[in-house]
Amino acid sequence: MSTLTYTKLPNPMREGDLLYHETDAFLNALEDAGHGAPLRRSALGAEAPPEEAEVRGLEGRLRRAAASRSRGAFARAIWWFLLGPTLALLWINFAPAIALLFAWIPPLSELIATLGGVTGGPLLAAAVGAVPLVWAWMRAGRYWGESRRWGRLSRLAGARRLNAVALERGVDPAVAAFAAAGAAPVARLRDRTARLTDHGQDAAAELAQTAREVYQLAQRHGLPGVAGAYHDLYLRFDAAEQRLTRIERAGGMLAERKMDAEAKRVRRQVGGTLAAFSPTGPVRSRFLAPLGALLGGLAVLALTLFVTGTYFVNPGEAVIVDPLGARLARLAGLAGMEEGAGGAPQVVRTEGFHLGWPRPLVDRHSVTLQEQRLRLQAAFRQTGPDRYDVLQVEMRFRIADPNRWAQLDRDGTGVDALGGRLSGFLETVVQQQRQEARRFLAQQNPALANDPQQLGTQADAMVESRLNETVRDFVAALSDSAAARESGVQISREAQSRLVQGVPGALAGVTEGE
Repeated sequence: MSTLTYTKLPNPMREGDLLYHETDAFLNALEDAGHGAPLRRSALGAEAPPEEAEVRGLEGRLRRAAASRSRGAFARAIWWFLLGPTLALLWINFAPAIALLFAWIPPLSELIATLGGVTGGPLLAAAVGAVPLVWAWMRAGRYWGESRRWGRLSRLAGARRLNAVALERGVDPAVAAFAAAGAAPVARLRDRTARLTDHGQDAAAELAQTAREVYQLAQRHGLPGVAGAYHDLYLRFDAAEQRLTRIERAGGMLAERKMDAEAKRVRRQVGGTLAAFSPTGPVRSRFLAPLGALLGGLAVLALTLFVTGTYFVNPGEAVIVDPLGARLARLAGLAGMEEGAGGAPQVVRTEGFHLGWPRPLVDRHSVTLQEQRLRLQAAFRQTGPDRYDVLQVEMRFRIADPNRWAQLDRDGTGVDALGGRLSGFLETVVQQQRQEARRFLAQQNPALANDPQQLGTQADAMVESRLNETVRDFVAALSDSAAARESGVQISREAQSRLVQGVPGALAGVTEGE
């Protein structure tokens, strides 16, 4: 059987009486009663037991306090739930800026800027980006559980089952003995608290010692509820004494003002501690706390969306936006479903500020519409184990159709993709030239057909002597080709080329077995 025991004793801070009780025992008794356990209510006093109305008043205040704590915890759950995506957006969008602080350590800087994607790929980047979201939602979950618990306790405190339990009132000799033995220290507490502002840390130290004396006295008389209350007072006065001592040692022009503020603060804390045992007095309702948390969280989230979603288009540039619909459409295509219209990237060319969705909901990057350099390379011949002579061509191009270019440059790697595609074309042309040279020399000198090594050497020498002409013809044909138009670029006819010897296979773009 769970017992709710209320002990009526004088208030150590001001006139009046308090009904002391064990807070944890009270909450546990309500929990047990909610599961069907029998309940007993007892009210004890030194000279006269507390009245039924006083006990009902205290239980009503405890019920309202539990409801208030439930609403406060619910408000914090809402706040952290909305703060989660806010923190994740800030982390994802400002990670590159944070990485600049570690620019002197390039590997670490790149690791932070890509959220680990440089080593673990998109999966690790997504996991790292979601860390603030998961952390905030875990806190929201804890506060949600706390809110439900306090709400359940509030309902149990106002339930008919508790109200129907008869109150056992009586005078307890242990309470009377404690009241007689503690009358003097309790009177000192009341007197010293009123003079805390004038005497500073000395008064706080004396209050802490006196509260500890009363706490030990209550323990010896077997009054756990009273002992718990005075132990809390002891801890608060002791902490105040330490803070006041530090303020006095630090000195300064504002020391006296700080000490006054500290004294007022500890008095408020002590008053709040004892208010839990008072049968009368107001209780913070916090009715608007959930609404305030909702509006505040939405405001912070909206501000974050505005800040992280704002971007600027410079003159002579365009911004390619890969929207959320495009990503979802591509995922649908990978899953075998039809890719809808949302799969097309968007191009913004209007100069100035623009507002859109932030990363990772969309991805965007700027591209220049001015002339750019592009380097192509093609393996010409193999000269040894994992060594190749490579033809390198440097040419220029300009984005002529940003919408077509956006199809190639969804993720900002369009220049590399274009270079890889055109390098493949160049290598095909060069290898065709080598094959044609072999056939031509074999026709001119049939004896060479019996010596493949000599035939290959002479054919390569012939092709190498005409490489500049081959590159000019290739670039001229490329500038008018369908490949350039499909990529949305205009290729200049001017190009420079050179043959680099002894390039490792990995750098030459040759894979094992080619």
